[in-house]
Amino acid sequence: MKKQRLANPNPNTENLEKFKPGESGNPKGRPKGSLNLATRLKKWGELAMKDDDGLVKEVRKQFPEATEKVTLEMAMYFRMLMIATKSPDDRAALAAMREYFDRTEGKPLQKNEIAGPDGEAMKIIFKPANGQGD
Repeated sequence: MKKQRLANPNPNTENLEKFKPGESGNPKGRPKGSLNLATRLKKWGELAMKDDDGLVKEVRKQFPEATEKVTLEMAMYFRMLMIATKSPDDRAALAAMREYFDRTEGKPLQKNEIAGPDGEAMKIIFKPANGQGD
């Protein structure tokens, strides 16, 4: 199935200019001190984590010996572990377990073997892009 591209029904191209070669469309770049999306999400997440938050209380209840501040990452990992160990939905539990092990043990390496017909070794021939040479 081919994707259809929707055209702008009212294109206004009168004031558009092409950039000259080597010229940037944003010459000043990002303003100093501005945060990228990942940093903003972490900051907003930390702001959302209040000590009276239900998830923070649950983490504290499960780990009373923990003295450090409960961070967003800690709360999310805790939630993921709760889903992995207590969820009645097997698919959700499996996804949480996979995520946990991928993060703590690393994703398993995938080994790929390429063989010729009947499993024999393949001969690889490199040719220059200009097509010359043998």
